[in-house]
Amino acid sequence: MKEEAQPRRIDSWFFLLPSALSPVAARELVVAARRPGTFRLRTYGALIAVIVLWMVSRSNVPRGALGQTVLSALGVVTLGFCMLAGLLLTASSIAAEKEGGTIGLLFLTDLKGYDIVLGKLVANSVSTFFGLLAVFPVLGVPLLIGGVTGQEFWRLMLVFGTTLFFSLSLGLAVSAMTSDPKKALGWALMLMVVAAGLLPTLWWLQRISLNAWWMSFLLWPSPAFAFRHGFDAWYGSRAGAADFWHSVLTLWVLTVLCLGWASFVTPRAWQAGEVKARKARRLRRKPPGWEKLEAQNPYCRVTIRDWAPSSLANLLLAGAVPIWFLFFLFISSARRAGPPAPFLGCLFLAFALHVIVKLLMIQESVSRINHDRDSGALELLLATPLSVTSIIAAHRKALRAHFRRAVMTLCLLNLGLFFAVGELIGAHDGAWIFTELFIGGVVALQADFEALLWVGLWHGLSKRRSSHAMTLTALQLLGPNWLFAFLLVFVQPSFRSDFGVGTMFAFWFAAGLVVDVIGAGTAGMTLTAHFRRLAAQRYDKGE
Repeated sequence: MKEEAQPRRIDSWFFLLPSALSPVAARELVVAARRPGTFRLRTYGALIAVIVLWMVSRSNVPRGALGQTVLSALGVVTLGFCMLAGLLLTASSIAAEKEGGTIGLLFLTDLKGYDIVLGKLVANSVSTFFGLLAVFPVLGVPLLIGGVTGQEFWRLMLVFGTTLFFSLSLGLAVSAMTSDPKKALGWALMLMVVAAGLLPTLWWLQRISLNAWWMSFLLWPSPAFAFRHGFDAWYGSRAGAADFWHSVLTLWVLTVLCLGWASFVTPRAWQAGEVKARKARRLRRKPPGWEKLEAQNPYCRVTIRDWAPSSLANLLLAGAVPIWFLFFLFISSARRAGPPAPFLGCLFLAFALHVIVKLLMIQESVSRINHDRDSGALELLLATPLSVTSIIAAHRKALRAHFRRAVMTLCLLNLGLFFAVGELIGAHDGAWIFTELFIGGVVALQADFEALLWVGLWHGLSKRRSSHAMTLTALQLLGPNWLFAFLLVFVQPSFRSDFGVGTMFAFWFAAGLVVDVIGAGTAGMTLTAHFRRLAAQRYDKGE
């Protein structure tokens, strides 16, 4: 007789350890290991790493520095993946169950808070862990090229693993404190920005003004700081080794604190009554011009009165703009040959704010319509006299109203940089390049804003998970510009004149506008044509 087929078993130390610690972790781990997305992420991660390796290897970098350049390029991409992947996967894990009211059922058993947190951590770390593991062999290629030591390689691998678990634990800690998945993801991104970017910016500012050596602790929570000091050039400096290990230990301490906090808060804050009351008070607030918008479209009453998306962007700008202004005040006093440090601080901080605000716009444009589809609200709206175009218009008007203040603030920052260039360079021949850069940044911001409204709505409606939709929207609209900046830094093309640099920036902005127009036009047509079918779609069996 033919033996009956036995179910596939997964026997590995990676699965046995969580099984012994938590039954929820064991169950979540088996489910995540068999999910198709786990294998797709591993394939995509290795493919992207190979493409980056090929592009950098064919650059103008001298052969003697090729190994270091390849490792730096692959490391930047890997570090960005580790910083963002954990947040996207865990920030809404506990909050979504709170919102659906299912997490309370788990506490009817003898499960503890750490059982649930460990289960979510394990379930969401499987795909990212194997994605990092797939990049591991490609990261070892610089060892064969030369110019990279084994100690340097393993230090960077330690930084990547530490950053990944810090990102996962930070997302869980934020998710345990709220029942709104959109708010959880936004706050997780904000906290990562504070740790990785805002605190080092504060250190940079105090170095220009005070130069206090004891304030170096501001750099330790930044994964980018640990990554930089993992290289031999920095690790071998006078305080390089101490700074590296201080940063790594700080990240592990923060990871343990986040997991402990999530385990403590989850069984005590899973009821949503108080949260809903606070949300109701927030929804009673009325943004400027809401009466006119509601008169034009009644659905705006629902979409525009939620201040959560704009509050995060405004809070970020409220903390970052004063720091930018302090850098701006130091520009004239630090005037010397070449761009001074305060001007570079203003430039990099403004660029970072542009990127972060665009990510918050994408997060809101995707998550709002994705949540309304999953809750069945869109399907109910289609039974009313409201047309499809009216529903889409309400979402777009709400997003414009929420982020109008943030967009205006960013435009003012670019205008300030334009005047700063006049103070530093004056009528020098290269001043027009900076003018082109800052004015083009304003145009690109407006174009990206209009395009992501359409593309974000389309991906948010058509994809099952909002994190997947956010990633696709960011890669489609912002990915080409990020790729261009990446190639500019690591491939190092040679330009013989200021005209060549100006032409490069002009091509950059023109390509971005073309991507925005094509993306917005395609998303607008497909969204209008397939809105009714997708609004009624259910994802019981996954994508």
